[in-house]
Amino acid sequence: MNRLLFLLLAVVLFGACSGTKDVPPAPAAPQFTPEELNQANDYFLRGIVAYELEDYDEALDLLSMAYLRLPEHAGVNFALADAYLATSDPVNAAYYAREAMRIDPKNRFYPLKLAEIHLRNAQPSASIEVLETALTRFPNDLEMMYLLAATLAEQNEYLRSNRMYDRILKKDPDETSIYYQKFRNYTALNLPDSAVAQMVVIRTLDPANILAAQTLAQLYLSLDRTDEAVAVYEDILKRHPGNIELKIGLTDVYVSREEWEKAGATMSEVMESSEVRADTKTELMQYLLGLFGKQPDNAGLKLMVTDLVERFSTSQPENAMAQAIAADFYSMIEDNANALLKIEATLALNPDNSNAWRQRIQLLYLAERYDEVIEWADQAEQYAPEDAFVRFFVGVSYMMKKDHANASTWLVRASKSPARAPFRSVVIGTLGDVTYQLNDWEKAKSYYEEALRLNPENEGVLNNYAYYMSEKGERLDDAKKMSERSLRIDPKNPSFLDTYGWIHYLLGDYQTALEYITRSLENGSTSAEVLEHKGDVLHKLGRSEEAVKFWNDALKSDATRTYLLDRIKEVTP
Repeated sequence: MNRLLFLLLAVVLFGACSGTKDVPPAPAAPQFTPEELNQANDYFLRGIVAYELEDYDEALDLLSMAYLRLPEHAGVNFALADAYLATSDPVNAAYYAREAMRIDPKNRFYPLKLAEIHLRNAQPSASIEVLETALTRFPNDLEMMYLLAATLAEQNEYLRSNRMYDRILKKDPDETSIYYQKFRNYTALNLPDSAVAQMVVIRTLDPANILAAQTLAQLYLSLDRTDEAVAVYEDILKRHPGNIELKIGLTDVYVSREEWEKAGATMSEVMESSEVRADTKTELMQYLLGLFGKQPDNAGLKLMVTDLVERFSTSQPENAMAQAIAADFYSMIEDNANALLKIEATLALNPDNSNAWRQRIQLLYLAERYDEVIEWADQAEQYAPEDAFVRFFVGVSYMMKKDHANASTWLVRASKSPARAPFRSVVIGTLGDVTYQLNDWEKAKSYYEEALRLNPENEGVLNNYAYYMSEKGERLDDAKKMSERSLRIDPKNPSFLDTYGWIHYLLGDYQTALEYITRSLENGSTSAEVLEHKGDVLHKLGRSEEAVKFWNDALKSDATRTYLLDRIKEVTP
């Protein structure tokens, strides 16, 4: 209780202590002399001062002395209720507040104080009961109505809370805060149409209110009432034409309607605005990339994002993040040429970007620019140290250049770099391929076994290990099982089909061999080795004239296979 209220009570109550009361004094109430009453008044005023100075124990002592002389005085009881509440004694606080109400039922402050005490004591039901009872005596008391409506809402009594807010609105129909409270209650009740009605009223009362417009538009959007959402955004943008958040919200609506041209035009205004911070534009572009990532086949969305990404990156040539985002997007749409250009721009601005180095090496590899991968290898190692991906692509580039010694060096490094098991399986399996080419079959086998321990479903390792075992004539039954597993994972892979067919050839099952090797060629294989294999199978089946055709095709594909000339001579009349 503030000082002014205490002083008013002191003047009104003690200055008129000889006046009549509505409630008669208790029968055993003692009689005091004027001097004793003056002393009670002194105790009361000193108690107030102590309370205001936050010396609550002293306040209780003094007010209790006043109470001993005037136990039926409403003001003394009310002051004691405040003091006990300040000392965290809600039981006594509630008792004296009720006594004040009993003594002076016409004073509206007393039930408000008791309601507050109950709330502080985590007794909301008791507070609600006090307020509802008090409102029968004070039916137009707005403060009681507000407190009761808020307390009901906190207790999830949303409909009762709104009925109380409706009573308030009858007295003050233009109070927008009440419509907000009703909106929250209807939202909690999952009554979106009723929630919309509250926001419509708020917008009518305050048409320039941005928050109300955004809330209403999003509500319409959640209800799939997109025409109304657009209308709200367009109206509020007329009042706040430069507001970026509103434009972003409108873009969201256009996106939901797949109106890509409008969405792109609105977002372009945002991206071109000098009032929008660079980091905000970056976040928006990342949002768009995330949106596209969920709908990569959406042609309209792709066109919009492509245009915005290009505008964003070209308008900020000195922004490394802008270039990196563009690189990410072009990688997503497999436009590797543009992705590489943006990566190079990123690294020119920020050479410490390890992720950009990883992307550069990978993109160069995908472009079959193996010499450039090797050229950048040491610098990539400097800025992206211990990176398994960088080391892997450098190693594979050496492998593609038939430099198996350097390939082995880099792949061994990659195998020792931190990476998840599936990728480590790929690295070690590739190391097995390189080691086989270095004529160390025993070591190659150990790499293949380790790769399969890391990932038993690594189809590339299953195929290559099986094929090289067949080349060595070892464990053909095991090789056949591995090859079958690889085909279950990727049944149309030409290389896998050829391996399976060739193992059957070595096992003497020429008809099955012919079936799978033919399917390998039908699925796109142009390998000289597969062509040679088909010739070999046809020869075993007694179809030597057809075999010669495939051996000749193999020679045309790989002129180094001169040994095929002898086979051709042997079967040619």
